[in-house]
This record gives sequence, structure tokens and C-alpha cells, in this order.
Amino acid sequence: MKRFPQTLRRALALVLAGALTLPAAAAAEPNGDSVTPTYDEAYYATLDYYGSLTAGSVVKSYTLNGATALTDRGVYDQVVNLTDGTAPVTRDGVTEFRFDQAPAHFYFEGKTEEPFRNLPWTLSISYRLNGVAVRAEDLAGKTGVVEIAVDAIPNENASEYARHNYTLEAMALFNQDDILSLEAPGAQVQLIGNLRAVLFIALPGEEQHFVIRVGAEDFSFGGMTFLMVPATLSQLEEIAKLSQRKDELEEDYDALSGSLDTLLDSFADLSGSLRDTANGLEELNQARDTISSGKEQIYQDGDRVLADLERLNGSLNALPGHLSGAGDAVDDVTGALSGVADTAVGLRDSLDDVSSSLRNLQRDIRDIRSGTGSMENNLSKLEADLKSLQDSLQELEDLLKALDIQISGGIISEIPENIRQHIKVQGQKLSDILSQVQGLESAWAGVSAGAETISLQQ
Repeated sequence: MKRFPQTLRRALALVLAGALTLPAAAAAEPNGDSVTPTYDEAYYATLDYYGSLTAGSVVKSYTLNGATALTDRGVYDQVVNLTDGTAPVTRDGVTEFRFDQAPAHFYFEGKTEEPFRNLPWTLSISYRLNGVAVRAEDLAGKTGVVEIAVDAIPNENASEYARHNYTLEAMALFNQDDILSLEAPGAQVQLIGNLRAVLFIALPGEEQHFVIRVGAEDFSFGGMTFLMVPATLSQLEEIAKLSQRKDELEEDYDALSGSLDTLLDSFADLSGSLRDTANGLEELNQARDTISSGKEQIYQDGDRVLADLERLNGSLNALPGHLSGAGDAVDDVTGALSGVADTAVGLRDSLDDVSSSLRNLQRDIRDIRSGTGSMENNLSKLEADLKSLQDSLQELEDLLKALDIQISGGIISEIPENIRQHIKVQGQKLSDILSQVQGLESAWAGVSAGAETISLQQ
């Protein structure tokens, strides 16, 4: 980019401080006189504008402790002596240095990309100009607001120690004289002379998304530096406390969010209830206006209703007398009907006698016509049967006359026809009984006429 520092012109820097595979200040392989050199190491990676690796190397710092030679075990693509001209001897993953004059401190660089794949985070960087995505190479000298977004995602391929103990620091420097504005939400922004330092921190295993917004008339950017360093024991304790407090804060937030949802639902229900209440009050007010405007008519209708009730009360006062008279009439009718029922029961026996006598006569006449038996005996039987028939008919006639007297006595005849149709005597309607009596009278007339003829013929 235009005006980038020459050393970082085409890259961003990533530094992993501390040991990746060996602890800091580890002991190297001892030499023959039992003097043991110690060393520290750090992994340096140079990234492009978007977070991809362009070069990586391990730099080791040895304290020889008087040793005149050292042996380092590590696989490197290339070994570079950073202290003096002593040439390394490398074979089968072992690098040796033998010094003519051993320095107190010795540094060398072993170039390799392998550790980069096992870093605790993977980094991805993108850019926007005035809200529009843009390539980093096109930003130099632009006017507007440049947004630099960094996505730090935990790497599952990293060792367990690195994932749970390393912290991530992301830093960028801007010249105060070259920018118009600077925003970095969540970062520590510190003014150092005329430089503004922006520092982000991510805790072990934490996913983070950093954003820096820079307003400039002639944009330039010196790149970012990332440090992945192990936290100290006291720092880990504080991180554990922060993690616990974070969890508690999330639980409190969830509880508060649930309470707010319940409260909002209650407010929504209350709003609906208030709306229904308002509508009900409006309808009640309309009903009040209707009643108020029609109250005179209501008063007049009420007076008419009271007058009708008074007339109805007068009619009801006379009703007990009528009901008493009707009760007496029902008692009389009941007595009369009981007498009719008794007479009708007597008719049944008389009719049975008449029917039996007629059957005997029919038998006698058949015997005479067929010539069965002696004529004298047949005529004697015929005479006896006729006498029995006359007695039965006389008894029947007396019962019919008594029944006619009871029916014509004035009580039954005064019962309205519609009532007589529904009154029952011993399970039979009165209208049916009257019809049967009339039929008996007709039958009696025919039987009497037939009996006189038989007597004359005899």
C-alpha cells in the first residue's frame, strides 16, 4: 500500500511469544563437560493483507553458560545464524554449532511453516471503504472511512495447552497527524506521542471479531501486529474469574430477557384488555344515550303495563271461585261415572246370558231341522231355551233402562263434548261407552222382535 513502512509494506505481522513445543528457558542437550545451555524461543509469522501466511520461522535465544558447542533438535527448512559467522551442521533433524570463541548469548533462526497450522487462532482480515467491500491493495491514498475487520476463530487443531492458556493481542498504530477519525469498539486506544495505539485482547478459547474504522483524506496503514502469548498463573486465575462472571452475566441476561418478554406479553394483553374496556364503555355510553332519549316512552309503556297488571289481578281474584265450582262439578261427574261403570259391568253378564241362550236356540233349531232325536224332546229343549232367553232379555232391558236414566239424568249430558271425549271409566273413554250402549239398544230391539216372531211361530 502507498506510504506503508518498507518492512511491513506487503504483510501483516504475527508473533507467537513463548514455547510452542518446549517450555521457555528449556535446557539444550548438554555437552561433554556437563555444562547445559538454556534457551527461549518464539515463532514469527508474516501474513499478507488478508491473514494468510507468507513466511514463518522459529527464533531461538541461547544462553551458553560457558559451553563451546550446542545441539538443537528441530526440523527446519533453513537455519540462519543471527549472532556470528559459525556455520551450522544439519542432519536428520539435528542442528549443531561449534564455536571457536563462544559468545555469552547466541541466536539463530529456523525457517518453517509447520507451527502456523497449530496456532491457537486462525485469522481472517477484510476491508471496506465507505461501507463498500474493497481489496486492500486499492486502499492506499483513498479518502473516506476505511473499515478493517479481523475475525479471530479458535483453532481446534492447536494443542490443549495452547487452546486453554494462550491469549491473543492485536495491535495497530496510526499517526495522529494523518487521520481524521478513529473508532475501535471494545479496544484500548492509547495516545503515545503523536501515535494512537489500538489494542484488542481475546481470552483463551474465545472467538472475537475486531473492527477498526479510520477516517482519512490520504489513507495509509502500517499493518497489524498479533501476539499469542501464554497467560501467567495469576492472569489465569483472573481469566477464570472473568469466565465465571461472564457465565453468571449471561444467565442473568437470559433471566432478565425472559422477564422482559413476560412483561411485554403482559403489557400486550393489558393493551388488548384496555382496548376492549374502552370499546365496552363506548357501547355503554351509546346505550345510556339511547335510554336517556327514550325514557319518556319507557315511562308511558310502564304505566300501561301497570294498568294491565291491575286488570289481571282482578281477574285472578275471581278465579278461585270458578275453580271451586269446577271442583264440585268434577266430583259430581266422578260419582255419576262410577254409577255408569257399575251398570255397564252388569250389562256384560246379561249379554253373556243372552249370547248363551241364542247359541242354545241355534242348536235346538238345527236338531229339529235335521230330525235328530225325538221331536218331542227337541221341542221341549227349544221351549226351555226360549224361556231362558226371555229372562235374559228382560234383565238386559232393565239394565239398559237404568243406564238410560243415568245418562239422561242431566249430569252427564251437561258435560261438554270435548271433555267427554277424554274422560275414562275403568280404562275406557266415556264416548266409547255411550256408543256401545247405543249399539246394545239397537241389538235389544232386534232381539226382542226376533223373540216375538219365534213365540208366534211356536
